[in-house]
Amino acid sequence: METFEEFAAEAARAFGRHPAASSTAPSPDDPRELIVTVAQGNRLRVRLDAPFAHARTLPPRERDRFVERFVESTLRPPEPIGTFETTAARLLPAIRGDAWLGSHPPQIVPVSRPAAPLLHVAVAVDDVDRIRFVDPETFHRWRRPAADLIGIAVGNLRRHPLEVVPLDGDLTGAFGIGAPDGYGSSWLLTPDLLLAHAGRVRGDLLAFAPTRDTLLLAGTADAGPLAAMAGALDLFDSRPHPLSPVPYLVQPQGFAAWNPPPGHPAGRGVHLARVRHAISEYDQQTGNLTRRFAAEGRDAHVAKLTGFSRDGRVTTVTTWAEGVTDALLPGADLIGFAGPDGVIMVPWQEAQRIVGALLVHEPGHLPQRWRVRGWPSPQVLAALRAAAARAGT
Repeated sequence: METFEEFAAEAARAFGRHPAASSTAPSPDDPRELIVTVAQGNRLRVRLDAPFAHARTLPPRERDRFVERFVESTLRPPEPIGTFETTAARLLPAIRGDAWLGSHPPQIVPVSRPAAPLLHVAVAVDDVDRIRFVDPETFHRWRRPAADLIGIAVGNLRRHPLEVVPLDGDLTGAFGIGAPDGYGSSWLLTPDLLLAHAGRVRGDLLAFAPTRDTLLLAGTADAGPLAAMAGALDLFDSRPHPLSPVPYLVQPQGFAAWNPPPGHPAGRGVHLARVRHAISEYDQQTGNLTRRFAAEGRDAHVAKLTGFSRDGRVTTVTTWAEGVTDALLPGADLIGFAGPDGVIMVPWQEAQRIVGALLVHEPGHLPQRWRVRGWPSPQVLAALRAAAARAGT
């Protein structure tokens, strides 16, 4: 099994052989990317994480063919999506993370709607060798409401067989769902089909979508959610196309993040899964925005979301630093106001109330961001210290 470095070198050589690429080089700021220069000096940033994770499981001959297909599909000029009439039968719903959706320029951002916290459902066109998404140009050309397109896509998914497979090992008692590549998580949008299998588990039906291609089912009773959460976190951390480690409660009207009752043994694990999900989405967005601002020559700070354990519970925090006049903060449990006298940790809602217009919601970002406008005055800092003392932070 080759290393990532060996795979990256192999991919670079394959891109270099393609007539559409004039040069290929490692990214100077991300070891997981290649910079491929194409026509008119345009540069593509090509992520290698997911293809490497897939290629490493293949025999050498199949891996070589996979790399060639990957290069070809990456460099192939985009073709316009056809008419609604010729495309409707190939529409499928694709659940994707907010950071993935927010990484698209406005002119090609896929048509979508919110599905759950930090998740959207987009309308995909399922081609033979790749997945494309209905963009604004296609949407306006088709003149169909987004809800109708999503409904047609879900209807097409329902025509695929739903295969429920018992799992073993650490996931004994849970079930996996088979699906077309890229759409395993999309079965969340067919709650009636999932609930038809609720009798296989104890308690209410939970679904986990740790990757875009994976859906696990378990019950809320006994140790079912604990084993499934551990497996979901492992898949979320180790497999290509991570999506969400959060357990979702499946109900006739749809799915929603599960809130265990007080005292349930899965309570802490559910909270940790939500924190891990939020940090992952904001990490992706931080990288995307940092690269975009650098390319635009914009000196803006994109703050990270981090987590720390406090009284046995993981809490999220972001930092507002003195002297930074243009910054975007992620949503967090706490804001750390970092000045020369130390850090004042204040619960988000209290901080937002106290600083007022110094922190405003910035539209157009997924996940959501808030813009910092200056630094609090001494009087406001005193109010923040008092709020931190009241909260015990």
